[in-house]
Formats: sequence, C-alpha cells, structure tokens
Amino acid sequence: MLQLKEQSAMVFEAKESEKIKNTVTANLSTSRKVKNEDGEKYEYMSWNARFVGNAFEKAKELKDKDVITIKEAAIENRYDKENTKLYVNVIVFDFEMKE
Repeated sequence: MLQLKEQSAMVFEAKESEKIKNTVTANLSTSRKVKNEDGEKYEYMSWNARFVGNAFEKAKELKDKDVITIKEAAIENRYDKENTKLYVNVIVFDFEMKE
C-alpha cells in the first residue's frame, strides 16, 4: 500500500456502496503536467476510489465534477490469480472540497 496526501482530483459517479458498509465508491480523475519537445501538456489518469472513515459522510454529498483535495489516502493493488487481473484502488480517508 502506498500513502498520498494533498492531491487534487475530480469526482465522478459517487454513490454509497451496496456491498461495503460505510463506504462511498466513485471514479477519480487526476492529471499531471509533463514536458516534451512540443512544450508542456497534461496527462490524465482515472482511478477507482472508496471513501471511508472521516471521508464517508462528506462523500455522500459529492456530485459529478466536484473537485476535491485528498488530505489522506492510500493506494492499494490486489492481484486476482484466478482471473489474472490486477485491481488498483484509491482509499480516501479524508478530503476537502476545493474552491
């Protein structure tokens, strides 16, 4: 597991999980600026996320395209040998709405 802090992200499809108690699931979009011979451009990434702990109640109010600052989170990956698939998830423990 890798921990991260102070990362901005845009939220999509946030909903309370029917399978996992006290959890909101969502998709997150993040970006980073990269330089190449043509100048600077942005690379965009998409993440599956779960909001738990202190983030759970606040996450129930999230709407599409809300921008948040992740205050505390972890990235985990889990490999399913049976299906030969790697699952990467961001588990958000705390966040703030970005103004």
